[in-house]
Amino acid sequence: MNLIRGKIAAAFLLLFLTFAAAGADTAISILSGPITGEEANGVRIYRGIPYAAPPVGELRWKPPVALEPWTAPREMTRFGAVSPQPKTPFYGDLGAQSEDCLFLNVWTSAKNPAEKLPVMVWIHGGAFLIGSGSQATYEGSELAKSGVVLVTLNYRLGPFGFIAHPALSAESPHKASGNYGLMDQAFALQWVRDNIHAFGGDPGNVTIFGESAGGASVCALMASPLAMGLFHKVIVLSGSQIVTLRQRDRTQAGLESAEELGRQFIKRLGLTEGPGLLKDMRAASTADVLKAGRAAPAMAGDATADHVIVDGYFLSEPIRDVFAQKRQANVPFICGDVAGEGTIFAKKLGLDSAEKFKAFVNNRYGPNGPEIMNIYPVTDDASVLNATAEICGDVFFRGNRASAQKMCILQPKTFMYYFTRTTEKMKKSGLGCYHGAELPYFFGNVGNQDDYQDADRKLSREIVNYLTRFAATGDPNGNNALPWPLYSLSGQHLVLDETISVGQDLRKKALDALDRLDASTQH
Repeated sequence: MNLIRGKIAAAFLLLFLTFAAAGADTAISILSGPITGEEANGVRIYRGIPYAAPPVGELRWKPPVALEPWTAPREMTRFGAVSPQPKTPFYGDLGAQSEDCLFLNVWTSAKNPAEKLPVMVWIHGGAFLIGSGSQATYEGSELAKSGVVLVTLNYRLGPFGFIAHPALSAESPHKASGNYGLMDQAFALQWVRDNIHAFGGDPGNVTIFGESAGGASVCALMASPLAMGLFHKVIVLSGSQIVTLRQRDRTQAGLESAEELGRQFIKRLGLTEGPGLLKDMRAASTADVLKAGRAAPAMAGDATADHVIVDGYFLSEPIRDVFAQKRQANVPFICGDVAGEGTIFAKKLGLDSAEKFKAFVNNRYGPNGPEIMNIYPVTDDASVLNATAEICGDVFFRGNRASAQKMCILQPKTFMYYFTRTTEKMKKSGLGCYHGAELPYFFGNVGNQDDYQDADRKLSREIVNYLTRFAATGDPNGNNALPWPLYSLSGQHLVLDETISVGQDLRKKALDALDRLDASTQH
């Protein structure tokens, strides 16, 4: 450890000399070796920086480990490969795929390491099955121009990042398996702690933020002892900590254990249990492993329940229990949702009649089905789509409300937003302000595209100002914007639309009813 700290100090001294000699040059040194990037419009960009050893061969289905350092300068101008994943029309082609996927990207406007700008680390969504830190939506130049150092990262997805199995648990020194993708995220935060000063960032002022599965990941990081102290502020976009998680080695709440799912995975992979199983698992081709993985679920929240588990190492108890007992990271906190969280999921479920809706509700909620029907009444076939969208959307609304309610008791600087801006293109899609629609606004990437108007660009600038002030100080408020109220049990939140306003008690009636139903079920 002292040797590592010594290397950090030496590298830090070298950086000052490098910056002074290079001027606008992008050459810097990080712990693993010297790198170069590129500069555009006052922002230095470093793409495809490896932050851990390639998780291949014997490192497949193991926690991330440090990579071998290098001595010759490496050019970091191209994004690294993304985790193997199915291609989808919604995401398009995200580039080359490889199990060697543990890369991150940095955008910075700092001119020297002494600037110590606040750092924002983005964790992408995609149901823990798809996505990457290099998606065009997450291009970080605008955030960097606003005074932060932005980091985006890849992590292992699907069967590469979230498989548990008794044989994997047995070989582990922690007697645990699964959650490898979450371990990747925590390892990347260690990389940020040890290297971000090289880019002019402050390792003592790190904000983690993520959307959907990325938001759920942020909640998991808040609850994990492996990530404590690696971040100092949090923003959760459309994420949830209330989802019931699988246990690694036992059935709970009607969910099969994660290791049982791993046994089913082994069968789909065409392997048999036995002494040579781990060798056979690690010898299987990338394509076969990907094919043997589970498909993306249609119901909101199920992706988290199918991937994030109580493994006894990264998570020793359910995230919701950690929050309920106030043992999560006590840091300034923002969370929020978009108006049409459930529309995409409702379309995927394809329920087109009252009869199908009733069958779905009874199948999913069992004896609580009648009460769910009361909360989301359906009068005819035409009302099914909206009711289904509300059921799916309230998974996110309820999760974020629960997080905010728990956080505001522990942390005074707790804030909530509700994004409602709906463009003409969103209206024509039939999805409205759909799950993920806010992301271009949060990254300042609405630009001059025809899909957006001046009102959208103005809203995006205001959102970026809120977020970067929060990253700097823990409070999103400042000059030239409507004050963002602190969240309390009174339920005030900021409404993000063409005109920003303050709202209260978002979906209170339905969420209160769901909370009562959940409480009665648990008792």
